[in-house]
Amino acid sequence: MKRFATLLLIMACLCLLAGVLLQILRFDPQVIMEYLGALGLYGVTAESFVRAISPSLLVTGLLLLLLATIFLLYERNCVEPFRWSERKFLLFIIGLQFTIGLATVSLTPYNIKVGGDEAWYFCQAKNLAAGIDPAWNYVTHDSEGGEPTAFYPIGYAAFLSLFFIIFGAKVWLAQALNLLIFAGITLFTYLLSKEFFGQRMARQAALVIALTPSQIFFTIPILSDPLFALLVVVLLYLAHKKASTANTLLMGILLGFATLTRSVSFLFPIALAIYRITRDRKWKPALLQVIAMGIICCSILLPWQIRNYKVFKQFVPFDTHGGWLFWMGNNPHATGTAHGFDVVPLDVDIFSPKRETNEAQRDQILFQRGISWALSHPIKAVSIWPKKIFFLFYRDSKCVSWSIRSSYEAIPPPIIGAMYLVTDGYYYALGLSFLISIIILIKKERISPRVWLTAGTILYFTLIYLPFLTESRYHLPLMPLFVIVAVLKHSSISWADVNKKVDS
Repeated sequence: MKRFATLLLIMACLCLLAGVLLQILRFDPQVIMEYLGALGLYGVTAESFVRAISPSLLVTGLLLLLLATIFLLYERNCVEPFRWSERKFLLFIIGLQFTIGLATVSLTPYNIKVGGDEAWYFCQAKNLAAGIDPAWNYVTHDSEGGEPTAFYPIGYAAFLSLFFIIFGAKVWLAQALNLLIFAGITLFTYLLSKEFFGQRMARQAALVIALTPSQIFFTIPILSDPLFALLVVVLLYLAHKKASTANTLLMGILLGFATLTRSVSFLFPIALAIYRITRDRKWKPALLQVIAMGIICCSILLPWQIRNYKVFKQFVPFDTHGGWLFWMGNNPHATGTAHGFDVVPLDVDIFSPKRETNEAQRDQILFQRGISWALSHPIKAVSIWPKKIFFLFYRDSKCVSWSIRSSYEAIPPPIIGAMYLVTDGYYYALGLSFLISIIILIKKERISPRVWLTAGTILYFTLIYLPFLTESRYHLPLMPLFVIVAVLKHSSISWADVNKKVDS
């Protein structure tokens, strides 16, 4: 915690210094906007943000200074809530996170972007709640007059629909569920950290993740990422617990729902199995558990797959989005991310109302074209991978972009800038603290089971995206692991003590 708080303090001072200097010195906003545009940063909000960059930096510096002060006060144990009992402390932290999140949602204007991911999820949740089969119209970007769709996995929309049935299809309801989801992420970050490094480290991890800006701003947009992040951290927690029939059953159910939410989790049991093997030194039980989880997962996916076969007349395991992503990541103009992809010719008119192919067939065509290009240009295809890794981790403020991209004109530019800069400043301090801590931990323990569960999970969710493309929001499920390691004090509980707890 002290290392992270110190880095955060340095980041705050740099922002304050830069803000003061920019007040004094003249600068050309166009130069900065060109630089931000080249990296795909801040999108349509860049101009507003850059023209108010000096006050944005000053506000950011003050906010980061406040956060650093809170963490340093925790280190000194001189604030009353930090001395409370475990249950009371957790309630306080989650309540604080919920209050900040509620204020953020209430004060930030949000409109669902026409044609965006949010519109698809919201429309399909509304359809399911009304008993209507998922449909999408690529011309009007809504469900009216649309064709059968499976563009994204249906898990998140199905989750929303359960509540839409009771309360109606409301944007505020989806945002309220996001608040509860992030409270769950904080809770399971605490539980996982406690299992690995003891209660004091767990308290620090809960405090840091509860105040992480991306965990606050991601409560605004209607996206599947928060729900998926919660499912991943719960799977990690259950993977650490002693194997049992109930444990395997619950993990299989969660894996099925996670895969139905984001298909990239389908092979995740491989990483979890390696963890079990390194921890228990037995490969047969780990293999049997993976097989059992796979069977349960496939059983949960089966109704969706049957529906897809009926409407598309072909097998669609998860969604019809994979071919689109694969072609975006493997073509002559590929950048590694979605930024700048509007200049790429698809040669397949997805949006034409007179098309003769269905959604699944178009997805298959794009997949084949991506594979054909990658096989014809293997070196160029692989050379894009470092870019994809960069775009996966280079910032944390994508949550802000998704939250305000349809309403940024109603927000004062200094506030927009502060939203971006606080999120990324906090993330960079956290990331640097994580890198220092993980290097020390590996040097101390080599590849111990808890090191593998951390590094193996990060490695899995990095490699799984390389054949496709990346966005920085895709690293959201890894944030609990970043936090747990970043606050680590290396004289904390040893792995031998952790292993004894699991055995008992």
